[in-house]
Amino acid sequence: MMMTVLKKELRGYFNSAIAVIFLTFFLAFALGTFFWWEKFFARGVTDLRPLFEWMPKLLVILVSALAMRLWSDERRAGTLEVLLTLPVPRWQLVVGKFLAGMVLIAVALALTLGLPLTIATMGNLDLGPVFGGYLASLLLSAAYLAIGMCVSAATENQIVAFIGTAALCSVAYLIGYLPGDVGRVFGTGARFESVARGVLDLRDLAYYGGIVAVGIALNVLLLQRLTWSRGARGRSRRIAAVLAVVLVAAVGAAAISGNMGIEALAMPVLIIWLVALMWGVALLITAIGGRFRDAVALAPVVVQAGLFLTPFGYPLSFVPDTLAKILAFNPASGVIEAWRWSLLGMAPDMFAIGVGLAETLVFALLGWYVFGRMETRFSDYV
Repeated sequence: MMMTVLKKELRGYFNSAIAVIFLTFFLAFALGTFFWWEKFFARGVTDLRPLFEWMPKLLVILVSALAMRLWSDERRAGTLEVLLTLPVPRWQLVVGKFLAGMVLIAVALALTLGLPLTIATMGNLDLGPVFGGYLASLLLSAAYLAIGMCVSAATENQIVAFIGTAALCSVAYLIGYLPGDVGRVFGTGARFESVARGVLDLRDLAYYGGIVAVGIALNVLLLQRLTWSRGARGRSRRIAAVLAVVLVAAVGAAAISGNMGIEALAMPVLIIWLVALMWGVALLITAIGGRFRDAVALAPVVVQAGLFLTPFGYPLSFVPDTLAKILAFNPASGVIEAWRWSLLGMAPDMFAIGVGLAETLVFALLGWYVFGRMETRFSDYV
């Protein structure tokens, strides 16, 4: 089915004006920039550096224009519902469209191969940066296309999809200009320049591969959510999907930045801890509220008081020891301390973590027991 989607998309490109317009604009901008704006003949240097310097900015516009219709057009035409009802895994639909877009981009880049072939006859052309530049262009295009497909799947308006994709890709590119390691690690522009110089680093490949993998997975979730119900089961699936995306993004960011230690590997455990705590508290509030109707009005006050006593913006080590011991008995303090250690590498308060784990276990078991005992009598209380 994946190859069927690929062929269908390619036929749609080349049987209409989409491919012609895309390739014409790409070539006109690339060649015009290389020969006219950068004044290639006046420079007297046999390289393709001016072409690849403009490539990230050019790909932001062109890939956004290509990706905006991938899912938005299906939703507007009413054919997306037909695709989703087919007995085909969602990932095959997503990967098929992704590969079709990459084929069109590869064709556009291949049409510029006349430049290095011609320049090589004019002087000594270093082929390393040439191969690196084309590889970097393909990798950057794949990352931008994965982002654009997610935006296109989230809206049926092609203009909104184009603007959203261009904005996200521009932000990802501009991050590279931030000072310090943040720009070098997370900016698409900085990674592009590294590969375009002919230096192939596995971390750069992991960076682009991570964006593509997360983008395709998120695209599958965005399509899958259209088939979910609006009830409690659908809501739980949405919450689980958001948590999964956050977890994958956090672990991916740690891996790309080179900080893939025990702190990053602890994130799945911390996710389970946080979910267990919220689940136990929610069951207790629901059970007590069903039995004692007046307690429903008191629940928001108790929850807000607990949030005010939770050390979100400061570690417990910043407060006096006596007050820190008191705040440690807040069930959320331990999990917040653990997350601060995992994300920021700050030394945690082990007393708060121990108390938090014990309280989470108590809340989860007590909530499960009380809710199970009262569930069958909710109708009598109401």
